[in-house]
Amino acid sequence: MTAHRFNRLRVIECLPFQHDTPGFALPLFAHPINAGLRLIQEVDELRGMIADFKLLDGSITGSIPIGLSGPIARIGEDVVHVFLTADGCPHAGRLAELRPILRAYSEQHPRHTAVILQIQELLGSSEEKKIARTHMRNVILERSGAGAARAFYERSTLSTALWDHLTKLAPNDAVAKRILAARSHLSAKIDSSGAIVFDLSALTTDDRSLLDLIKLQSSLMSEFDVTAIKYDGEEDSTAKNGKVRSEKISKLLEQVRYTGRQEERIAIMADAILRDRETGIAALRRYKRDRARVADWAFQEMRSRLQKDGNRRFDEMMIADLIPRLFTQQYSLTRGELLFYLARHLAKWPIINKAIWHALDRTQSIMVDPFRRQTLKMLGQPKKRS
Repeated sequence: MTAHRFNRLRVIECLPFQHDTPGFALPLFAHPINAGLRLIQEVDELRGMIADFKLLDGSITGSIPIGLSGPIARIGEDVVHVFLTADGCPHAGRLAELRPILRAYSEQHPRHTAVILQIQELLGSSEEKKIARTHMRNVILERSGAGAARAFYERSTLSTALWDHLTKLAPNDAVAKRILAARSHLSAKIDSSGAIVFDLSALTTDDRSLLDLIKLQSSLMSEFDVTAIKYDGEEDSTAKNGKVRSEKISKLLEQVRYTGRQEERIAIMADAILRDRETGIAALRRYKRDRARVADWAFQEMRSRLQKDGNRRFDEMMIADLIPRLFTQQYSLTRGELLFYLARHLAKWPIINKAIWHALDRTQSIMVDPFRRQTLKMLGQPKKRS
């Protein structure tokens, strides 16, 4: 039940999330009319502001009084927090007001890993968040094992960070709301090469195109330790196939680097990803920069878009989606060569085959005509579809 007529309320007590333990607590607000009732704040997830107040549904047994000197919260303003220090004293206020207290607590109690993580998630820099998350993962690994540590670090913390950064990257409220609605189907993980890959397939192609996925990748990499992840029982199986995988990656990189035409380099890399995703994606990430403008653009797009782990159809759709944009990026005099080399290496993939055909069918450029017949032959398509 909401209390729409109350726009400003005072915090008078709090309900600890963990009994007899320092950390954050739930602020409880005085009801202006009924002294026996308490209200809590509802938060606007897009703006981090108070959206409304609603009646607390449940017992307040164990609550800690703050008194009549507690801060007043208002709809449309910053959220009010309550933090219990080691002496059991509650401190209520906006995050900016509590910052000195929270910082001091972190410095005085470095072994309180879980509480420090909560603090850094609210006010820490990217590096401070990374350190706190890594410490918490290591504690869980030691106490509960590899499965629990991975679940905390990747399936929980990393996914939550993904949702937060996605909403910040959204160009408008409509996109941000769709991200929040789909977040249970948006996920991220750290792959065997030490890169963060994310699954955004629950978003529409239009929404994905509005997001800066390179910036998303960079932001997540700055907040997570991906170089020192060692889970017991997993290292041996990784090392077992590491040498073979490394040889495959090196061979692919050598093939791409020594291919003369940039159009063919793009096609070779795309085909390798579809044939052996782990090898292809690892090679793509190591291939930092191409010597030609269009190929460099294409590889950057692949790195940002090919994020769904283990789903060849998704990868094929993403590559097919790049083809019309790639055609536009290509210098007009060499667009025929582009379609020719794409068809030579990628015609066997049905969705990409269709995308190449559409690009060829839509252009009437005389620069493409010398390659049209050979390209159609490789695609296995007639001159015109019925």
